[in-house]
Amino acid sequence: FEGSNPSLSARYIKLLVGLYVSGKGGLRQPLSFSCDYTAEMNHRQFESVVRRAFDRFPDWVREELEEIDILVVDEVDESLDPDHEGLLGLYIGVPLTERSLDQAGELSDIIYIFRRPHLELGLSDQELRKEIVTTLTHEIAHYFGIDDDQLDELGWG
Repeated sequence: FEGSNPSLSARYIKLLVGLYVSGKGGLRQPLSFSCDYTAEMNHRQFESVVRRAFDRFPDWVREELEEIDILVVDEVDESLDPDHEGLLGLYIGVPLTERSLDQAGELSDIIYIFRRPHLELGLSDQELRKEIVTTLTHEIAHYFGIDDDQLDELGWG
């Protein structure tokens, strides 16, 4: 939206990420399901974890993201990470704070969540699920106009 206030969206994300884990303010608690297949988690299983994590976000976030594709891919493609930064996720699109009416009808934004880089972290089941939530939250925050520096300040870098 032209002229939108970046600090306003920063407050929304701070509210979102701060309350997501605590479950306060009517937001849903993170999942407490378990799995014994962390290292061997196949694509379908990993995608299910991502979907469940997304479903735990409040309605207003999910509604805002209705037109955004969230894709789980196994590996980071060279075209998505030409500098080999070791990405766990990636948002491609125009952040909400930079949109204008002229952009209506353009291609959908995309959030990529990369499966193998997550698995290669060697995390326990619980830690892996937390990392997936962190990655998903991080990429959703980019959609809302929050950059990496702001996410680092909020503890979601």
